[in-house]
Amino acid sequence: MALILQNHADRIADNFRVLRWQQFVRVLRAIENETGFRPISGRRRLGGSADRALRAYQFVIFTFFWAEHPYLPKEDFREFAGHLINAITGPDERRVQAYFREFVAYQERATRERTEEAQAELFRRLSIPIADYIVPEPNLITWAIAARLMPVFTTHTQMVIAKEFGDHATLRALQSQMETNQ
Repeated sequence: MALILQNHADRIADNFRVLRWQQFVRVLRAIENETGFRPISGRRRLGGSADRALRAYQFVIFTFFWAEHPYLPKEDFREFAGHLINAITGPDERRVQAYFREFVAYQERATRERTEEAQAELFRRLSIPIADYIVPEPNLITWAIAARLMPVFTTHTQMVIAKEFGDHATLRALQSQMETNQ
């Protein structure tokens, strides 16, 4: 069973890596197209605070999504989560966990209040390290652009989890949600 859990974690982490890269490119292009800002030299690739924030947020998504969709028995979850944490955080575990703790607090509020405002606050906070990694100085417009793109990233991350565990009903519901929101 341990190998199966490791394989699930590795596949999810690989797909999460692709999603982080795609999200970063979307944010980068949107900032360039909508503001004319150019990234800091060498920051056309995902890295630094942007990567750490996206990694942490994916684990937040995983944690809250898993609470609604427990695909494994509780006794296997701890081992699986450990594999996934290692695969997602990599060598930067401490800094990723710092973002994780912060984003969990925002997500708990959004879950508790179930308001657009609370969810928007989470996306605004998440967008800051991403946009600040790209442009040379903090800018409210770039933060707003990055925040606007977070709902799609959230849904895609949930879709990866549902697909990995063969939850076709949830996957269809998420796809339908994406189509409705476009």
